[in-house]
Amino acid sequence: MAELPELLTPEETADWLGMSVESLSQNRYLRNDKTIPYLKVGKRVRYIKDDVIAYVKANRISTGA
Repeated sequence: MAELPELLTPEETADWLGMSVESLSQNRYLRNDKTIPYLKVGKRVRYIKDDVIAYVKANRISTGA
């Protein structure tokens, strides 16, 4: 049986990224390019930890140094 992915709450995700829960909420509402993939479990928002890590890696800016 496949292992379930680790789910993070918006509070955990915001804390890990150093941003506010309100910013995450606004990004979900706007559905812009800064929106981290998320899922709904009932009425609750959750983030898959691997998706958050992939988002961070995909948005890394290299200085070329």
